[in-house]
Amino acid sequence: MRKNIYHLIIICAGTLAQHSTHAQCIATASINVAIENCTGIGEADPINLRISPNPSSDWITINGQCKSNNKELYIEIRNTLGQVIHQQPAAMSGVAFSEKLFIQDYQAGVYWIVLRNAANNDMRAYPFVKR
Repeated sequence: MRKNIYHLIIICAGTLAQHSTHAQCIATASINVAIENCTGIGEADPINLRISPNPSSDWITINGQCKSNNKELYIEIRNTLGQVIHQQPAAMSGVAFSEKLFIQDYQAGVYWIVLRNAANNDMRAYPFVKR
């Protein structure tokens, strides 16, 4: 019995291509993928977000500035599985915020700072490295 081998390549807002190899035959198919009317993305996206120091072993400071006065911005730290391991509201001062987060108890690896609004319809993720 022969096995089919499939390779999928996805390019955002571009092309989805499938390549199949079966014995001596090679077949290729592709479709275009378009993303339109993407609403809500970017409203809470901070301008000039800074995570420092990065990488870090004890603590990180997050400084950011929103595009508008966002009174309900939440900060989460997620592991690479997407599990929330810390969350807190951001202390907003107008459109700016600054938070110091202690990470000394985390295992070494890559984590994500996730900023989200209260309605959970607008999220942004930024990586940092715990040494």
